[in-house]
Amino acid sequence: MIRRSPALAVAALVAVVGLAACGSDDADTRAETQGLPDLQVDLEAEEWVLDPAASSLELPDGATATLAVDGGLASGVGPCNSYTGAFVLDGTSVEIGPLAGTLIACEQALMDAQDAFVSALEAADTVELDGDRLLLTGPDDVRLAFDAVDRYQALVGEWDVVNLATADAVTGPVAGTAPTVAFADDGTVSATTGCNQAGGEWQLEGNALAIGPLAATFRTCDSPDGIMDQEAALFQALEDTAQMSVA
Repeated sequence: MIRRSPALAVAALVAVVGLAACGSDDADTRAETQGLPDLQVDLEAEEWVLDPAASSLELPDGATATLAVDGGLASGVGPCNSYTGAFVLDGTSVEIGPLAGTLIACEQALMDAQDAFVSALEAADTVELDGDRLLLTGPDDVRLAFDAVDRYQALVGEWDVVNLATADAVTGPVAGTAPTVAFADDGTVSATTGCNQAGGEWQLEGNALAIGPLAATFRTCDSPDGIMDQEAALFQALEDTAQMSVA
């Protein structure tokens, strides 16, 4: 899903972008990080968004770049494409990459920024963490400054659904429809597909996101073709949500 305003992009890992089989709770997190160095634990506890003003590279207006660490993997979304690769921490020394990414074509400025961001990540060799500020540095004045994301506030707002996964495929919205999902600061959520509306409550603990149960209106819409199937899939996907992540 993509927020309508040019702000931080957040993807809810529901069936709109691929179904998350199960959520995580505090016990899961403790088990996964038990025995890891404190720095690794702190890195994995947050998702990070680049602060271009404090970094050695510039991003085009409206572009963002993110980083998440999970075990020995780094992942995130650059100005154009998502990426993933090895993340090996030894004290405050780090080795990132090689990084592989998706191959979406963007405007040249965004593609250039993507290349610069990935190259800087792969060049970084030192980690500093001070509260909610993460700093990666490396040779040739490489400097990437990240801020920890407030997941709750990042999620609040209205989002356009751009992908919907069913048992058979991942597809975009039915032509002629513009389904949206809106998360309100009061803990309520609403969704609309161009036919019916649904509403309920949402709760976020860490990256574990729970939605529903949802109550929906009962209109029957004959067009465009597939709108009712899309609607049923979206509402079910929201109720099946397990996690959200910055993307």
